Amino acid sequence: MDENISKYMNLKKDWNILDKLPHKLEKTLWKKFISSGDKFFEEQNKNKQLQLDQLNLVLKDLKKYEITDLQELLPKFDLINKSKEYKSLQNQINQLRNDEKEKKNKESINDLEKLFEYVTEKKDPSDLTNLDSSYKEIFDYKFDLHSKEEILESCIRIEMICNVESLKKDEKIRNQIQLKILTEKFNKAQTTKKEEILFHIKNFFLNLSISKVGATEKNLWKRIIKAVKTS
Repeated sequence: MDENISKYMNLKKDWNILDKLPHKLEKTLWKKFISSGDKFFEEQNKNKQLQLDQLNLVLKDLKKYEITDLQELLPKFDLINKSKEYKSLQNQINQLRNDEKEKKNKESINDLEKLFEYVTEKKDPSDLTNLDSSYKEIFDYKFDLHSKEEILESCIRIEMICNVESLKKDEKIRNQIQLKILTEKFNKAQTTKKEEILFHIKNFFLNLSISKVGATEKNLWKRIIKAVKTS
């Protein structure tokens, strides 16, 4: 139908550059020509209404569709892609995507929160189904180092990345870290917030000895999770 209408509109343009016929004959032919073209638009309007009816049914029963199904439906409503209903469907798809992303993020953080317990108690990591795969390698660490300075620095760095205040007693160390960060900026490749958090969480576990885990280490991990949850 689009092709028919396009050809018709081109013929309409051509009509205007043709030599004129006697007025009465010209008027009769023009009326016949316009009437023929109107049939295309009438047909298109019917198709538009059909699409609109189908789209309203989709919007009414939105919950029974998966996001991918809704996305695949969009091209089927090409004749009404400027309608408020079409825009409503697009907005609904975007909202569903955001909700799904937020849900996955929460599930991922919930599993990340359990990471300390699973590592220190040597639990099966396969239970953490929503844990970002980048953290899985932590379970292969030897855990034969124990540097309270390093794990504290990792914690404070994560708090700084997430714009969370550290404890008052850590203010001096935080200032020292800030100076180190300024130096590192000249020698370090650009990384995302997520990559930086991942790096410092890995460093936290690299400097953790399971046999020496106590209240200090547990509290630092709680601080890390609290910071990550705000980001």
